[in-house]
Amino acid sequence: MLFVTLIFIIFLCWRSVIRYRKLFNPFTLSIQYSLLFIVIPQIILILLDAGEDSILSDFVIAISVFFIYIGTFLKLPLLKVYPFKNNRLIITFTFILLLILSIPLIPHLLNFGLSFRGLREFYEYVVFSPYASFYEIVKTLLLFLIIILFVRKRKITKTIIVLSLILVFSGSKMAILGIVITFSTMWEEYRKMNYKYLLFSFPIIFMLLVGYHFTQSLKTSNISVFENALSYFDVYKQQSIALEMFIKGKIEYFYGEISLSSWYKIIPRFLWESKPKDFGFALNYRIYPDYSADGYMPSFGLAYTFADFGFISIIFSGLSSGFFKNYFYDIFKGSSKSVVAFLLYIVEINIILVVLFSAYYLLSSIHKK
Repeated sequence: MLFVTLIFIIFLCWRSVIRYRKLFNPFTLSIQYSLLFIVIPQIILILLDAGEDSILSDFVIAISVFFIYIGTFLKLPLLKVYPFKNNRLIITFTFILLLILSIPLIPHLLNFGLSFRGLREFYEYVVFSPYASFYEIVKTLLLFLIIILFVRKRKITKTIIVLSLILVFSGSKMAILGIVITFSTMWEEYRKMNYKYLLFSFPIIFMLLVGYHFTQSLKTSNISVFENALSYFDVYKQQSIALEMFIKGKIEYFYGEISLSSWYKIIPRFLWESKPKDFGFALNYRIYPDYSADGYMPSFGLAYTFADFGFISIIFSGLSSGFFKNYFYDIFKGSSKSVVAFLLYIVEINIILVVLFSAYYLLSSIHKK
């Protein structure tokens, strides 16, 4: 069934490439996580006799991808997006904010050591520490700076390379995926690279993620090097466990709590001392309460979305995801490819983006005066 799901996804990707004439388009950008972190790794594990198929998981993935595709066809009148004014001031402000928020993180990074393994241990510590909000904001600021600088110069500079390396070696594998996808999309949109060449970026991204994980892992004697690297990609397995528990009634639905807490979890604990420890990780604490208390937080993939309202959540999330990606892409195309429109298109809409955009527009208004 998972192989059928993969063929279905590839077919929709092919249709979207024909429609947009872009490899990195609203549809393919929306399904990158499901394809690269859930479907492909699990198929490899199945071929290695190290993984099992779950019809329920396959069905949920297929529904999600299908409604993302349908969502890209929904239309509403486009809003006008005003450009930022005084980009130099905005870049300077972002750099200063980046440096200030990095200060509490640097001692912990040095404590774990500047090695691949040390970076991963730093990441596993910091995301469950009081500095988790700082870490997430720093990653977003790095991505914002890379995009703003690239769109401004329309080329890769030394500063962009340094910022990209910092983001890649932040310890987060999602950061690797994010920066490669962002660069590929920027290059395709602003430098007119043929999508046929960009097609090779998908296996490169996957192998980078696998290789990066292996360098951070300790090889065990009873599994191969490749299986050890692939052990990180257990999202499909964990997703299947969670979905089965919901369907069998072993755990109750969250009725919006997961989605709501994903917005508020970024608020630092020194600003909200009574913030529940499971904010953003409620499903983890429900399924693995003891492990979660010790900092073990596996990803449950699409089960996070399913946890709120079941299949209704999957359908609504798919439709809204596809709609907003296509909506902001249409704005991007009609705005002479401005940096504001590109940020809205490429970056996930969250509380960090909302706050940064508010700050940037405030700086723009000061410039007008």
